[in-house]
Amino acid sequence: MAFFLRIFPVFFIACIVFSCGSSNNNTNTPNQVSDTVRYYQVSNFIKNEVREMKLTPYYITKVTTVGELQDTVVLDTTDIDVLSQQFIAADISGDDIKTNYTETVFNDNSTGYTTITYATGNLKLPVKLLTIYFDPETDKTKRIEIRKIYSQNDSTITEQLGWRSAKGFTINRHAQKDTASIMKLTTVSWNE
Repeated sequence: MAFFLRIFPVFFIACIVFSCGSSNNNTNTPNQVSDTVRYYQVSNFIKNEVREMKLTPYYITKVTTVGELQDTVVLDTTDIDVLSQQFIAADISGDDIKTNYTETVFNDNSTGYTTITYATGNLKLPVKLLTIYFDPETDKTKRIEIRKIYSQNDSTITEQLGWRSAKGFTINRHAQKDTASIMKLTTVSWNE
């Protein structure tokens, strides 16, 4: 105990000297703080779905409906690469964009799914709403829905994109110019 009483004042003074003499080189500013929030990466999910589809020889169909007209064609996987880009481009998980979105999570007991929603009020961003439905027991994504609104030339475009895991996807596109509008629904399916 006597040793402790003799060494404690020396230790205490040394701590004060070192703490006062140390410079604070912390150059972090609020803009440099790393963001640890992880948003769902739509692009990774879609790329994995397309990769899985390419490994299995599915019969892939595309039904396009414009007004009363309907056209059905058989697709190959290169067509899917092109069409899936609309989903991949809607990924909002990048550090430069995700700060514009608010995330909400909802557990729906009636369906058994967990719903994650990302929404923005930023008029400059085309993706207004992104909703992911997944099964919390299997941790697998069941469905993704994306709502986009943007201007193209002199028209307002509203797109509702929906992807059903291992089944297919839809792209519902509505173009509005003054009082005229065109609606186009594209439905792609496989494994059904």
